[in-house]
Amino acid sequence: MTLAGSATNARDLASCAFPSFTPAELEVEKTLATVNGTPYVAGAPVRSGDTLGYAIEITHVGGNLAATLYAGDVVETLPVNTTFVAAGNDFACTGSNCPSIADVVIPVGGSTSLDFFVQVNASLPPGLASIDNAVAVNGESPVDCAVNDCVESTPVVLSADLSITKSSGGTEVVSGATIDYVIVVTNAGPGNADNALIRDPPPAVGSGLSCSTDPTCSAAGGATCPTALTLAGLQGAGLHIPLLPPGGTVTFGLPCQVTASGQ
Repeated sequence: MTLAGSATNARDLASCAFPSFTPAELEVEKTLATVNGTPYVAGAPVRSGDTLGYAIEITHVGGNLAATLYAGDVVETLPVNTTFVAAGNDFACTGSNCPSIADVVIPVGGSTSLDFFVQVNASLPPGLASIDNAVAVNGESPVDCAVNDCVESTPVVLSADLSITKSSGGTEVVSGATIDYVIVVTNAGPGNADNALIRDPPPAVGSGLSCSTDPTCSAAGGATCPTALTLAGLQGAGLHIPLLPPGGTVTFGLPCQVTASGQ
């Protein structure tokens, strides 16, 4: 039996052209996009209580197949010293593990952006320099973070917790007596309070009290006393404390005279 040439050609699959499919190649760029809902200025420090909005931009840069990222394929890590914020978040956290919550299809040449929100804790450890956050893209089209921007590090300014007390150590005085006031400035941290300004206004006219002697000063815990220690400065524009680290204390002594009669 002899086959016709047309029948032979119809079965010659080796000469047919088949489409070639290559898997998707993805790139990721992670940025801190907003702080408290406003655009973030690169390099600016954040503080306790700030809400940080990260943007994870995932772009299709290679291959001729669309990329499907299933829920859980994109994983955020909750930064240390922050708390997860549920509102507007494309992730959900269990402990520090925060997987994406929805499927995403990225067409060839397209991109998608996911949002991740956290709040900087109110209490931060002394010496903290930055909030560091990392993302991973897994699944059928994983991203190599060694050659991608998967990590965002943001500087932190630690707030200082200052307190001031003023005491005299006595309850009864007589005219002409001296009252030795003690003013104590303390920084409970966690941030430094260098160049903190202290001001003690002069006694009101008719108060029966007069101060005319420059104050004294002593410092502890790494703090330092003002260099120009004058009464005029204390009662006027104020005195700057050069160094006041967490745990630092500066103590001022201020003698004043009782001028009222009949005491």
